[in-house]
Amino acid sequence: MDDLFGFTPGFLPSATDGETLFGWCARFHRLSGNTSGALTSKELFGHLSGAQRPDFPVGLGHFVDVTRGALGSALDILRERTVFGHFLPFLDQTASLVAIENICNGSTSRIKGPLGLLKGSHEIPVRLKTCPDCQDEDLSRLGVATWHLSHQWPSSWVCLQHYRSLRVAVNGFIVQQANSWCLPGDLRENDWQAREAFTPSQTAQLFRLAKWTRQFADQFDRYYLPHLLRHTYLIRAKARGWIALDGTLRFRTLCNAFQNAYRSLETVPDLGLLNDVAKNNGGFLGLLLRSYAGHRVPAKHFLLMTFLFDTPEEFEVAYEQARALFESDGEIGLRRQLTDLRERLTHMVENEGSSINHAAEVLGIPPSMAVHAIRTQDIPYQRRPRVLNPEREAKLVALLKAGEPREAIATALSIRRSFIKDYLATHEELLFQWQTAFENRNREAHRTRFLLTLSHNPDLPIKRIRRLPTNGFQWLYNNDREWLLQQLPSLWSR
Repeated sequence: MDDLFGFTPGFLPSATDGETLFGWCARFHRLSGNTSGALTSKELFGHLSGAQRPDFPVGLGHFVDVTRGALGSALDILRERTVFGHFLPFLDQTASLVAIENICNGSTSRIKGPLGLLKGSHEIPVRLKTCPDCQDEDLSRLGVATWHLSHQWPSSWVCLQHYRSLRVAVNGFIVQQANSWCLPGDLRENDWQAREAFTPSQTAQLFRLAKWTRQFADQFDRYYLPHLLRHTYLIRAKARGWIALDGTLRFRTLCNAFQNAYRSLETVPDLGLLNDVAKNNGGFLGLLLRSYAGHRVPAKHFLLMTFLFDTPEEFEVAYEQARALFESDGEIGLRRQLTDLRERLTHMVENEGSSINHAAEVLGIPPSMAVHAIRTQDIPYQRRPRVLNPEREAKLVALLKAGEPREAIATALSIRRSFIKDYLATHEELLFQWQTAFENRNREAHRTRFLLTLSHNPDLPIKRIRRLPTNGFQWLYNNDREWLLQQLPSLWSR
């Protein structure tokens, strides 16, 4: 085998950008002339079924050796050509090293538990998925359609390039047919799930979920600690009014708001876990927001993140604030963020003469919660006027259609950001218009920022440019790659 690859290096097909290891092996199998998929697996992985599965290969170390690193190191392949990169940011470094060792030299049965993939549960499985438009482009470019990594992420149901729903293989397809080293064009019509087309609202929400997924899957050296994630979520929930003044989570209220936000997705195949939120324990929300040991699949985190935060960047800021607080004051500092608001509220209203509305805004709690706390203490207060009159509502709608950030709208109209989110939750068409306009503004801002970085640093190689603060490259690479290729063809040689 070493001689075969050593003397005929051209025999190995080139890996395409974004292609999975499973797709590359399926193309190699065709070129090899082998009639047995097991033989191809034995040659590549030293194992009769080493990579004849789309999620986690076995014997990856052998693969790197016999291909002489043609596709990169084992870690590069896991990050860039398997769904392992999807799970990596949510593992601690020790767990990730153990998982990588088992994939390279051991058995995948030893890694599914730490990854949060538990048998018999409602975890979102890894399935074979494809986009018909991507298939057509592959056929034109390569002569055969292959499997794209961005389609295989468990929390992806929409193609990020073509904004259309993915075709999903039926439940047993991976087990029954993967041994044939299949490619998308090999599947028959009854090998795909039959389902109704997504509604515009479903498509918009699933597209946003896929974008968040790609953002995190591309962060190769980023690890999010479970207890810091939990406090990041709780501190954000506090700003939305779902933490009582004594620090207690108003869990059922939060669950109800979550269900209202994602009710349209409850009928999406593989998202049945959304129905568990209605149970007394809150399903996966209870696992993420309460102190339970163990890792959760990333899709659960993304669903909660996209509910609580507008953008991945906003989440990152909140996480870093929680991390800095933990490093300075430990768990006590994190808990303090969720407690003792009643005393501060009372002092501001009774002793400093602040209005309830102003005090609530400063403390990051809803005015209704602040009013209730003041009433229970029999402290006199003035009733606040109605949040929106017809004139202010018209201004709100205009700003939302223009794609203005929620922070800017809240400041311009002197209303709470949480009010805007609740307003959008009851106006689905306006929500879609705002998300589209917001993304367009965000895209233009990152393009401008990146072009300015290039113009100010004309001689720097791209690796140096990517390290410059606020350079905009990573966001464009994740979300606007086609523009980079079209507008800056010389970029990739820098």
